[in-house]
This record gives sequence, C-alpha cells and structure tokens, in this order.
Amino acid sequence: MDSKENNSTSNAEVLDIETSVLYNEEPGLLFADKATIDNKKFALFKYGTNWPVVYLLYNKKTIYIGETCSIKNRYKQHCKDPEKAWFTNIVVISHSGFNKSATLDIEQSMIRFYKVDKKFKVFNKNEGQSLEHNYYQRERYTLLFREVWNALWKK
Repeated sequence: MDSKENNSTSNAEVLDIETSVLYNEEPGLLFADKATIDNKKFALFKYGTNWPVVYLLYNKKTIYIGETCSIKNRYKQHCKDPEKAWFTNIVVISHSGFNKSATLDIEQSMIRFYKVDKKFKVFNKNEGQSLEHNYYQRERYTLLFREVWNALWKK
C-alpha cells in the first residue's frame, strides 16, 4: 500500500482482488484520501453500511487498523477525534461473507502483520481481540486475509 495520491479523478478507487477463496466472490477494497471521501463514496461501496468491515487509516508513517459494522459512522468519529484525525487516507475491506468474528480476526491479523512489517508505526493501543478463537469457516477467512494482504502490498 503506497501513500501516494491516487490518479483517478475522484481520488477513490475500488479494487477487486483477482480470485477469492470465499463464496467465489472478490473482497472489495476501497482506497480513498481523506480530502475527497464522503458519504456518497461510501454509498457506492457495496458493503459497509450495517455490515462488518475492516478499515485502515494511515498517512506516510502511521497506520490505525479497525473494524466496524458502520464505516460511515466510525469514519466520522475518527475525523472528530483529535487522537486519530492525523490520517490522510483510508482503505475499507469488505466482503459479502464477512461476519463479526471474521472481521475481528482479520483486524487482529492486520495489526500483527503491520507491526512485524514496520513499514508504518501501528497506532493501535491493543492487539485487536485478545484471543484467537475458532469460528465457522475460519480457514477460508485466513486464506482471504492473505489475498487482501497481498493486494495491499501490490498497491
């Protein structure tokens, strides 16, 4: 994931990953910069309103990883929070098969991977959920996480 400006005219882009191991559907990745993202762009995104998603807030040096069932509301909260208003870009990761257990697990994996990677300073004050737990189709979500991680690195 690169902190460079996006070249599209809207400065928001939805990236579909080539293949998916979950329901034969690609996860959606919405890349946008803070200056141009608004509710209309979130509305174009298939999932994210009353649906669990994982999101990344970042600038050139720092990243925050979160999960929510309402990205529009959570995004507004972060923009108003002086502790988190520093970010310049957002990535929203969604999928029709996401459930709360999956997004908590993916959030935790993202936090761990970014801490090891050291490309960004991870702003999260915790490691995500405290315990790894088993849930329905966890092995598929683990493979999906790898697809998303690889797609973020290609960006």
